[in-house]
Amino acid sequence: MKKLIIKVNNPSDFEGDTADFAVVALSESAISRIKELAKAALSLGVYKVVEFDYSCDLKEAAYDQDLVDGKEPLKEDSTATDCDCLNVTTTDFFWSGYYKGDARWETASIPLTVLDEPGDIDQREED
Repeated sequence: MKKLIIKVNNPSDFEGDTADFAVVALSESAISRIKELAKAALSLGVYKVVEFDYSCDLKEAAYDQDLVDGKEPLKEDSTATDCDCLNVTTTDFFWSGYYKGDARWETASIPLTVLDEPGDIDQREED
């Protein structure tokens, strides 16, 4: 199992609560599926392949709490989402969706090469 903690990009004009990070646990079958979709995008000559995927667990940074191992702790995000999708290109992958209220969210892109590297990805380390 590979764990990803990915930054979430939010629209600047959305007035509701938004997530800061998405936590995704990728099983071997999920990793294989992402690679398969990347090959499909390449063979079809398209920019990306998209499928519904609700594996992202959106979280808020708990800025009011002490750091844990030098990183911001995460807490549950109460914002409901819809149309969550996995987006796979020939070189990377990311998730996107909509907050209830029609504002779009999107995670940072992750290079496909990460899928073959050992260890987890935690983008809180980049702050």
